[in-house]
Amino acid sequence: MTRTTYFLGAGASKAFGYPITSEILPKIVQRGKKVLARGTSGPVSASKKELKELLEKLFPALWRQPERDMPLITDLLTLLNNAIVTDTPVFIDDSEMSSHQRLRLRLEQGIVDALRPPYRRNSPPKLLRKFVDSLYPSDPGRTNESTVVSTNYDLSIEGLLYEATGSGASGSVDSHEVAARIDHGFTYRIPFASHSPLATRPLDSKVGLYKLHGSLNLLRCAVCKCSFLNPLGDVSWRPFLYPRSKLNRCDYCGITPLKPVIVAPSFVRDVSELGLSEVWNAAYEALRAAHRWVFVGYSLPPEDYAIRSLLLRAYRFRTTKPEVKVIQRKNTEEDKEDKEKQHLMQRYRLLFENPKFHFDGFEAFIKSPPGSKPGN
Repeated sequence: MTRTTYFLGAGASKAFGYPITSEILPKIVQRGKKVLARGTSGPVSASKKELKELLEKLFPALWRQPERDMPLITDLLTLLNNAIVTDTPVFIDDSEMSSHQRLRLRLEQGIVDALRPPYRRNSPPKLLRKFVDSLYPSDPGRTNESTVVSTNYDLSIEGLLYEATGSGASGSVDSHEVAARIDHGFTYRIPFASHSPLATRPLDSKVGLYKLHGSLNLLRCAVCKCSFLNPLGDVSWRPFLYPRSKLNRCDYCGITPLKPVIVAPSFVRDVSELGLSEVWNAAYEALRAAHRWVFVGYSLPPEDYAIRSLLLRAYRFRTTKPEVKVIQRKNTEEDKEDKEKQHLMQRYRLLFENPKFHFDGFEAFIKSPPGSKPGN
């Protein structure tokens, strides 16, 4: 049995219509402008107004800049996180919650908004369905041959994986079946259920899904440290719009508010704060056990130094090295494409021996000949 670990970056979700990192801040500003143009009231409008005021306070021209001239959201969040961690403010205020924290909160809310599914739930892209079908074994007797390690927050992969586990009596996804068949790499509680039952890691999972930077269907209680995974969909919006509501209350200890589990892109970040250390350990073990590593749409960005360390340890501390494949999409600008391609190849060759590169995109990778699994 050949074990394969797929390592998914933003480029993988791009194939299904989601934005990549460079597109997130323009989407946040664009949506903010649309909401404010309506002139309506409510929590959504109030949050966008605060976002605009704080951004203009820090970068007066940013809200009016053309999208192509906007900085990466990574740059903004790194600046804010560094100011918070080192106590070197770039804002001057005396509010209970500093402007740094409020702007970071609104940018994180913007990330959540930008990652709304670009397709209807009942009509996902055919390419996505084909890929998920290759991950989830249809034979009841077969267990985990594939694992997915992802840096993405969106729910494109798990939405179909959860459906594949079988539906409950009402036709919806059964949370207990999901917990029994899919290994998320950590112990969590099932939300919206009596006493919030505990879901431990299954011994014989059908597939492993380890999300290193959190997920839109995951919330965490700051008091009892319980994590709640909702297989029915996105719940990350609740802490932003209804922080003290019963919609955002811990089902286990009854305390509000819950917090989203999202490690926003930044050079200054800590996954342990959000209870993701167990997920990282599971990803490490999956990489060590796999015969083949397939990187899809992942560019090894500089801010992901912790991931580089994870990959190096999993690659070096084993007797037989895995086969490494790198799947990247084409760029529309030839000069820029050639330069980016060379830099990417250099980064991967620095870590691994003889990685194989494919630059015809995830779409071509999924459209492999009938009867073959992606990556063969």
